[in-house]
Amino acid sequence: MNLFNKILIIGILFSYSGFLTAQEKPRLEISLNEAIQIGLENNYGIRMADISRQIATNNNTFGNAGFYPRIYLQAGQGNNLTNTRQLFFDDRTINQNNAYSNNLNSGIFADWIFFDGFRMQAAKRRFEETVALSELERQAVMEQTVADIVNAYFSIVQQLKFLDLTRESLRLSKERLDLARSKEKIGSAAGVSTLQSTIDYNNDSLTMLNQLIQLDVLKNQMAQTLQLKVSTEITVDTTINWPTLPGYDQILTSFINQNVQLKQLRSQAKINEFLVKEAISLRLPVLTLTSGINFNVSQNQAGFVVQNLGYGPSIGVTLTQNIYNGNNVKREIENTRLNGEILQLQLEESQTLQTRQLDILIDQHKSLDQILNVQRSNIDFTKQSLDIALQRYRLGAITDIEFREIQLLNISAANQLYQTELLKRQLEIEMLRISGNLMQR
Repeated sequence: MNLFNKILIIGILFSYSGFLTAQEKPRLEISLNEAIQIGLENNYGIRMADISRQIATNNNTFGNAGFYPRIYLQAGQGNNLTNTRQLFFDDRTINQNNAYSNNLNSGIFADWIFFDGFRMQAAKRRFEETVALSELERQAVMEQTVADIVNAYFSIVQQLKFLDLTRESLRLSKERLDLARSKEKIGSAAGVSTLQSTIDYNNDSLTMLNQLIQLDVLKNQMAQTLQLKVSTEITVDTTINWPTLPGYDQILTSFINQNVQLKQLRSQAKINEFLVKEAISLRLPVLTLTSGINFNVSQNQAGFVVQNLGYGPSIGVTLTQNIYNGNNVKREIENTRLNGEILQLQLEESQTLQTRQLDILIDQHKSLDQILNVQRSNIDFTKQSLDIALQRYRLGAITDIEFREIQLLNISAANQLYQTELLKRQLEIEMLRISGNLMQR
């Protein structure tokens, strides 16, 4: 069995195996928008971010900040057995062993802090900003998820384009092989031409099989990105209505205001400012209003009063002022302020790095536009050259090696074009993500 037959059998078995696998998998035909919708619905990171946002919302209450009074019930009873010896001035003596006494107290009470150095106001605003931060964290996860989905989708589309190119190249190699065999039969060509055509056809067959494997890998990665729970055969729509990229100046302008990472750092800085205010409030007095209704009953077999009953309302005001606690308040204020400086430095660093990254992406995008223009023009020339070469090969005007070189040049030019198109899309996706425009596209 010659090399060609072996490879042909392997290819048939591979294709048949892939066909059976595809038949066993459920098929999912999706557009880019549908893929984004499925990915956002299934993504575990977004679902966890939703829970974190709900926790932050639950904490954002006036009660949690300390605005509302604390109302509580309290009851208690004490029982005692006492041995008593009492000596009076008139020389009377009373001895009492195992004298029983008890005390029962109960009531409803309320504590209300109506001034604590504005700590509760700062806490409430901190809770509100924490809710906003949780929403930004959710947005960051969504943006990254959309970027991953779009990148995966475009990778599959470009791979399908290259697969079509490989199929066309394989068709030409098959036509060339058939022509070489026909010429060999009638004695107008040597057997070396058939051998060379067979080798080239086999190489193109292997290339196509490798492309099919690569396509399957990309589809599996896509399924993983979409968080599909079952093994699914994904089919994409190669016609994509990709929106026009905003102007470079607009991208740079929206970056400052819309970049989610910068917005997160600004939100964290605001939260830290409220923490500073809460720490400063520890230096101010705390004024607490207390009130309640008391009920108290006591009995004592060894005292002058056998039973004492008391009940009624009570009200009072408590003023608490921290004078000295080991400079812990000063330490907390200073550390919180220092943490604010760290956040400010992180904000400046992130803005500088991402601005530079955005500048690099814009420069690369401009260069790719120029490269694509040249590559598209080159594709037109290589196609014309291939058509001419095929006609001349049929007439026997060029050799197998010359035709193969032109054929490979056509494949290489198309492959470079597809790779550049994919890189350009990836740059656009990253620019849109950094500038905060990805979710609006």
